Amino acid sequence: MKTKELSLVMILGLMLLLSFHPNSQISNANWEQGEIENIEDWIYTSKLVNVSQDYKIKLFFSYVNETLGIELYPNLSFHTDMNFPLNLTGYLSKKIKKEEAQIGIQVGSNKGNITLGINGSIIGITSITDTFIINIQEGESSTIANFDAFIGENLSIPIDFNPLTFSLDDDIIEEADSVSLSLTPNVNLEGSISLSAKVDGQKLTWKNNDEIFFEDVEVLKNMSIYDIELTEVEFNFEDVILITESIDAAIILHTAIGDIKYNFDVNFEDVEWEEGAELGGEFIFFILDTLLNIEDQQIAILIDEASFPFSSVLALLVIFTGFLVFKRRKRS
Repeated sequence: MKTKELSLVMILGLMLLLSFHPNSQISNANWEQGEIENIEDWIYTSKLVNVSQDYKIKLFFSYVNETLGIELYPNLSFHTDMNFPLNLTGYLSKKIKKEEAQIGIQVGSNKGNITLGINGSIIGITSITDTFIINIQEGESSTIANFDAFIGENLSIPIDFNPLTFSLDDDIIEEADSVSLSLTPNVNLEGSISLSAKVDGQKLTWKNNDEIFFEDVEVLKNMSIYDIELTEVEFNFEDVILITESIDAAIILHTAIGDIKYNFDVNFEDVEWEEGAELGGEFIFFILDTLLNIEDQQIAILIDEASFPFSSVLALLVIFTGFLVFKRRKRS
C-alpha cells in the first residue's frame, strides 16, 4: 500500500513537471482579428524593420502605333531607391490561466519614400516628321514619392517629380541655338496595398496599421521569452495605377541673348488614357513586387511581467511533498 501511494504521488508530480517544460510550447494556429481595450493588460515589444532596395535596370523596347503613324524606340536606364520602414509589434497578455495566454501581432508601415530615376534617350518617328531624338538629361529626372503609410485601402500617394528636361537636337526654330522641353507631371499612385505573412503555418494579412491578430498559446512558468516568427512576408498590390492629373510644361529657347521660356499646363482630368494608366500600373507593380524582398522576421516578447497561475507553485509543492513522504517512509 505504501508503494502504491508513493508511486501515485511521484506520477502526479512528474506529470505536472512535464507540463511546464519549455519545449512543449504549443500553437493552435487559430488566429482571429481583434483589438486591445487596455494596453496595461499586455506586455508588448516593437521593432522597426527598414525594408530598402536599390536597383538599376536598362530597358530598350519599341512602341509602334500604325493608326497614328507613331514609332518610339526608348533606350532608358531606370534606377530605384525604395525605403519602406515596417513597425512590428508583438503582444502577450499578462493574465495567464492554466498556462494559456493570448498573443497578438500588429504590422504597420511608417513614413517612407520611393525614388525613381530615368535617364537615356528616345528615338521617335511620326508621319509628319523625320526621325528625331529626345535626350533625357542626367540628374534632372529623379521622382520622389513620400508617404506616411504604405499599407491601406484606397491609397492616394502623390509622387513629386523633378522636371523632366528633354533636349531636341533638330533645328526647330532658327532664332534659337537649341530648344528644350521641360515636363513636370502631377501624378498620384492609387490603389490598395496590404501586407501578408505566415505565422504558425497560417497566412495573415494586414490591410491597415491598426489591425491586430490574436491567438491562444501555451506559456510556461520557466519561459522568459516568447518568440513569434513571421515568414513569407510580402506586399500585396490591388488595382495599383498611376493617375496623371496634369503636366506643367515649358518650352525653353536657348539663344545668344539668353533663355526664353514659355510656360503652359496640360490638364488630364477629363482625359481617359486607359492604356497609359494600365502600362504605368504594370510598371509600378513590376518595380515594387519584383524588387522588394523582405526577410523573415522574429519578435521576442519578454514575459517576466506575466501573472502565472497558482498551479505552477502547486506542481513544485506536489513534487517536494512526494520527496518528503518517500524520505520519511524510507527512514521508518
